[in-house]
Amino acid sequence: MLDTFLVQRLSQPPRSEWHAKATRAFGGNMLGLTPEQWKLLQSVFEIEYMGSAEYEFGALPRSLEQLFNDRAELEAFELIVPRKVIRPNPTRQTREQIARRKEIVEAKAAGRPVPRKKRPKKDERPDDATVFVLCRASHKDEVPARIFGLAGDKIFTKGANHVARALDPIDEYDRKICGWYELSNGFFFFTDRVMWERTVSLFRGSDDP
Repeated sequence: MLDTFLVQRLSQPPRSEWHAKATRAFGGNMLGLTPEQWKLLQSVFEIEYMGSAEYEFGALPRSLEQLFNDRAELEAFELIVPRKVIRPNPTRQTREQIARRKEIVEAKAAGRPVPRKKRPKKDERPDDATVFVLCRASHKDEVPARIFGLAGDKIFTKGANHVARALDPIDEYDRKICGWYELSNGFFFFTDRVMWERTVSLFRGSDDP
């Protein structure tokens, strides 16, 4: 497999035809997808704007076409991402720091001793996460390591991939991205099971993952 560099973010399908058209018009017109391709893909997932030329000018449709042509070789499977490899969401630490500063200010204003900082509990780290994968059979042994690397924020990608945040979500912003397409080698993975099942059906021509 090639080094993982391009990882396209995916989200839930557009809520309406207006939203679908807006995506195509603002940021999506450079992807090189035909109207038919847009309609088919947006019935399964939304393609997030990545803001980099590497994802544009036909890179996505070429990669997807190659994956579709290899549909007889595709395998779908569930993968457990251990909590120890997931980078904790930085938003959690930021909120803890804000809460700590507030605690100090309030204690000083009230003339009370500043309370000792509480030690973080071990169970405050993210839980094991399940992702759903669709890839070529020849890549099946290597794909988990790529996903683990992305989950740990240890693989540099062009444009933010948000994998670690999605596996340790704090709010709806973190939950918005629930799927990814790795263009460098051509494989999908999702936190959303329904999106995965529909993608399997679309690319493999089978309703059974």
